[in-house]
Amino acid sequence: MKRRSIISVSSTPTRVACVSAAATLPLALAACSSGAAVETQPADIADLAVSVTNKGEGQRASVKWKDDGTAQKSSAVITQGFSQKSGSGTGDQTFPDTRLEIPLSASVAGVPDARAVTATVGVPHGSNAELNQDISTAEGFVAEWTAKPSGKITELKLGAPEKATDTARVGIETAVRQLNSVPIVFPEEEIGTGATWTAESKVEGQTEMTQKVTYTLLGRTGDIVDVKVAVEQVPSVTELDTGAETPLKVIESDTRMLADTVKIDLTKPLPVSGGVDYVTSVTYGDGSSDVRIVQSTHRGIEFKEQG
Repeated sequence: MKRRSIISVSSTPTRVACVSAAATLPLALAACSSGAAVETQPADIADLAVSVTNKGEGQRASVKWKDDGTAQKSSAVITQGFSQKSGSGTGDQTFPDTRLEIPLSASVAGVPDARAVTATVGVPHGSNAELNQDISTAEGFVAEWTAKPSGKITELKLGAPEKATDTARVGIETAVRQLNSVPIVFPEEEIGTGATWTAESKVEGQTEMTQKVTYTLLGRTGDIVDVKVAVEQVPSVTELDTGAETPLKVIESDTRMLADTVKIDLTKPLPVSGGVDYVTSVTYGDGSSDVRIVQSTHRGIEFKEQG
């Protein structure tokens, strides 16, 4: 599936020079000095606007989590990659895809309108074998979030154990933020099979993006819900500073879905299977010549419930 769009939101330029996503995130992760428990600190969350575009067919009902008191063991596999290419080859950069698998032990408490979810990270491991020993020090990392029954997150807190290295802390924080970058959220209205709704927000990455996620209710059997997810991203920053006298402007933005189906058990806090995987490509040019620079960002999230 391809979605094409052009947007003009901000004139603030972004630069060609790119660094890995892990290096761009703050190290604002606190650890309890005693080592007995992990201290968490508030983290920014996107302001999410949810709208129904089609209420669907047949019998309609509200779709809400009812997971109070539930414990769940799962794994999330996070994929990241980035490339920048030009017609001349000047300034080309590639950060090959990396995969990080994070075991998660999640539990839920709280009141009906404010689900309090705590997820503790097991021993993470990734496709970069040289970093696995380092990244394993993030075992015990904690993510806490408060969410409405619809799935909309209202508060997020993150914390790393004292033993975690800086690389491990930032790597897991990056992964957790990506896990929340494409939220699984339902509308407040009652919906039926085939219903569609959207969630719009701003997301951070190599550059800030305006993101629109379109959801389709494929089917529901009791508490088991199947949802199709389509991501569309366009740059909030519409100019690319190459160091030349005239910055390049966004000509086209394209998001291609590689995986788009998620299965949810409404009695459990995390999806039980499926995933969302997509590549966003942004083409920049000066409008008066054939100069083109294409930046492609790959992001993937796969859910695997543990038995």
